[in-house]
Amino acid sequence: SDSYDRVSLNANNNFSLVQDRLLVKVDLGYSSSNNDFNSSDYRPLSPYDRISDENGNSLPVVIRNGLRMSYLDTAGNGRMLDWKYRPKDELSPTTRTHIVQYRINSGIDYRIAKGLGASVNYQFLRESSSRPTTNDVNSYFTRNLINQFSSIKNNLVTRVIPVGSIVSNSDNLINSKILRTQLSYNRVLSVEHDINAIIGYEGSDSRTTNVDQTLYGYNPNNLTNANGTINPLNNYPFYYGGLTGLINTAPK
Repeated sequence: SDSYDRVSLNANNNFSLVQDRLLVKVDLGYSSSNNDFNSSDYRPLSPYDRISDENGNSLPVVIRNGLRMSYLDTAGNGRMLDWKYRPKDELSPTTRTHIVQYRINSGIDYRIAKGLGASVNYQFLRESSSRPTTNDVNSYFTRNLINQFSSIKNNLVTRVIPVGSIVSNSDNLINSKILRTQLSYNRVLSVEHDINAIIGYEGSDSRTTNVDQTLYGYNPNNLTNANGTINPLNNYPFYYGGLTGLINTAPK
């Protein structure tokens, strides 16, 4: 079943120094979260679709943009992987989103003289996230894609995508820095006259990197994959329909 957990830690302190003329502010934050969920999207074609029989056994259904059940019954004369979709067998979480965030807010306020003050504030944020989606070898997604790029000749099955799990990884990293400085002067000259002046500077730098890659024929036991056997530039023929398609194995 789907699950979510989060841990957050925060620390905030102010320090007054030099006879209260100097104020140092520090705010630290850390958070880590995990979200496990099923990324499949089953929408019944009919409100009368049955996903299990009287004994609780899973039943196949026809899905949107899917193949006819009569075709699946005979495709490959039993040489293809099971090509039917059974919603009840696809309920386990397939995707985990893991996010870790570090945050630092710090500042210094200094009273230089009467009415004259200076402040410096700095903020640093670092957030990393990973989102692997694992479709194991028994999932419909994996079986369907392997079959789609398979062919049969002389009763031998050739599979462009080897039998194994398919794992789609998405890694994201954000680094953000903000620096703000300010010099201010406030002076009351009379009931009707005063002076208020501010001069400041603010600079920021934010960088985001993202890497996505799909691993085919993935073996969770030895962490190997078969991407090296697939040419990402080649248009491979589908088993049906006379269509072709690319299989992207490179990071992007």
